[in-house]
Amino acid sequence: DVTVVRDLLDQRRRGHQSAKKLFDLQDVGAVDLTIAPQGHRDDVPEGPLEKQVRVLVASGRLAESSQLAYISEVTITPFVIGAGVPGFTEAWDTVIQDWKSSDGKPPGDKDRWHAETHVHEGADVFVTSDRALRNMCRRLREEHDIPIVAMDMEAYLESLE
Repeated sequence: DVTVVRDLLDQRRRGHQSAKKLFDLQDVGAVDLTIAPQGHRDDVPEGPLEKQVRVLVASGRLAESSQLAYISEVTITPFVIGAGVPGFTEAWDTVIQDWKSSDGKPPGDKDRWHAETHVHEGADVFVTSDRALRNMCRRLREEHDIPIVAMDMEAYLESLE
């Protein structure tokens, strides 16, 4: 999730040290860090942070996954026709309709790019500091059998030990 990149690039953020550890693991080939292209283009407006994301991708420290086949203002060509997760949108919408306030502020449509791309790519763990998005992923898995596991950086780093 873009929260990990923000944590890496801003040393004032609470997750900065964890993000550094995560990227150090990427640098030695212990993990593969990938970002959703439509997700980060939707989350990060043009400017310094967007340029830093492009530098991370160009350097190989952060991979960019394939795009989902949804036309939007953040989709660029080329993309693979049909790329997406069958039933994902319906499952997401069902969870939103029954969102519990104890799960935090409901994730927005921008968050869907990140989560669906993660599932489409068959990635292992979706790492985000967004508690509500982690709750959404848990509910998608538990209530709709969507294969997604989400953790914050600290929990993910502990799971690797």
